[in-house]
Amino acid sequence: MTPSALTLERAFFTRVEISASTDPAAKPTPTFETSVSVGADPANPRRFQVTVAVKLIPESDTPAAYAGILEAQGFFAVAEAVPPEHVERLAVVHGSTLLFGMVREMFCTVTARGPWPMFVLPTASFADLVPPPKPAGG
Repeated sequence: MTPSALTLERAFFTRVEISASTDPAAKPTPTFETSVSVGADPANPRRFQVTVAVKLIPESDTPAAYAGILEAQGFFAVAEAVPPEHVERLAVVHGSTLLFGMVREMFCTVTARGPWPMFVLPTASFADLVPPPKPAGG
């Protein structure tokens, strides 16, 4: 095993709100929307704050089995060995992926104890958040 070029300095939940419907007509699988926000440390361009929020959205007038929002925030540092043109992409894409995994696990943990089947977010890619750098000369 080799150390990662991205260090997670700290991560935590800033918002945890999940409620279960008691309506017998509730739909078991809600849809969701994900938002990501990123801030760079002006004093150190290799340090980033990334926030990932996932909100459950009812699909129709029928109540969803679960409703709520989870938000996780992390502080990341990128190793000096990473070329400057790759720093932001590494922090944003991989930082978002790590935090999304935290949110996914929290949804599983909480909803596994609910009246409906456990809600599991699908895996996701955040590769489109920051375009890869263009090759030199291209």
